Amino acid sequence: MSQTLTIAPQSGGRVPSFDIGDRLRKARVTAGLEQSDLSELTGISVTSISAAEKGKTAPRRSTLILWAAATGVDIQWLREGRTSRYSVDA
Repeated sequence: MSQTLTIAPQSGGRVPSFDIGDRLRKARVTAGLEQSDLSELTGISVTSISAAEKGKTAPRRSTLILWAAATGVDIQWLREGRTSRYSVDA
């Protein structure tokens, strides 16, 4: 898992930066899912889930949509590491 710290002038501090594989894994783990659970929920093979989390393959948009729905994570965060500036938790 690769992590870098980036200086974010607008926030006045250092924030971790994660690649897409890191974000995919964090979304799954935070949702309390094993790779096999995510596979059952989405129909994505465990092999594909593992490869995406390791950064060996770039997931298609359809895969990201399924992943986001199954984990409850914003798809923009999965893709880009950021969410809508004005998002509000209900």
